Amino acid sequence: MIGYIFSLILFFHLIVPVKLSIRNDIIQNGNKLSNDERILKFPITLGYVTPWNNKGYDIAKLAAKKFTHIVPVWFQIVPSSSAVCMIEGTHDIDRSWINEIKNNSPNTKILPRFLLDKWNKNLWISLLQDDNLQRECGKILRNFVLRNDFDGVVLEVYLQSLMILQDYAITETIALIEMWSSMLREKELEVIIPLPPAYHFDQKNSKPGDIKLAFSNIYNSEQFKMIANTVDYVNIMTYDFHGEGMMSPKFWIEKNINYVTDNLESDIKEKILIGINYYGSIYNENGVTPILWRDFDKYMVDENDYNDIKWNDISLENYITARNKREIIYFPTKDSLSPRFKYVEENNLGGVAIWELGQGYNYFTELL
Repeated sequence: MIGYIFSLILFFHLIVPVKLSIRNDIIQNGNKLSNDERILKFPITLGYVTPWNNKGYDIAKLAAKKFTHIVPVWFQIVPSSSAVCMIEGTHDIDRSWINEIKNNSPNTKILPRFLLDKWNKNLWISLLQDDNLQRECGKILRNFVLRNDFDGVVLEVYLQSLMILQDYAITETIALIEMWSSMLREKELEVIIPLPPAYHFDQKNSKPGDIKLAFSNIYNSEQFKMIANTVDYVNIMTYDFHGEGMMSPKFWIEKNINYVTDNLESDIKEKILIGINYYGSIYNENGVTPILWRDFDKYMVDENDYNDIKWNDISLENYITARNKREIIYFPTKDSLSPRFKYVEENNLGGVAIWELGQGYNYFTELL
């Protein structure tokens, strides 16, 4: 794996021109935050925030007008011996922060993420096989959302269900999503479902300069359509290629979107949110390590040990390489974000889902 990474480093180093202006732009303007009105043409700009990243909370609050949806990563749906299921994570609720967002941007919706957690295989099978248990758990979820005056949910259950069962119980999982989504939407609550990309990096058959993708079988286009028809939006999580020497290449995003949108009605295309990463990665002999803006700053300004920022014409991403060791660092920039936003607009997709606010540079808000 690591050897393949550095074959790619050499390949890209030879063909990609240096982008001299990006370094100066980030140094001079990277910390500037725009709180102007939203300028993106597509319907949805969603930003995830996590309890462990206070900067994300600040951006969501101060630049609230840039976002149609803010998703705090707060809650878990866990089993309960007394009530089928229960909601954990309530200690993370920050009511004053929500109020500040609403004061700054009354139309911005708050849809917390609910993650399926702590279920063993037997308990989860029992729930999937019993409509009454599913309905009871759905009521607990719905009542919790209504009681806390949220605008809806981001329901992260699809991949988790398959992982719990260690089996592709796709039909049963989709039926659960349909039931819970119907129960929530009948109360005018929005439902967003995150799904993994259908295609992933094919390490076995890829070569430097000839990247191959493999189909995951985690859902087919008809199953995707079934899910999309029952929810408001589907967040395809194109955040991390998990491949060699690239972060989230645009050709990979396009492959996954084309797979689920071929021959689909336009109203389903308008439900798709592509995942946009605000974090980067370091590839070196120790493996792959995620990084934030403050980490990238250190490498970017170290002109003695690191080369200037370059552009990867294959993935449409920026990166830098070390001068004296085998290391490549990818991080999003305005130049890499812009073609992805343009792609969403030109293909009439629903919008973008950013993971996560506070991990990237403040001035990314100027694009939103």
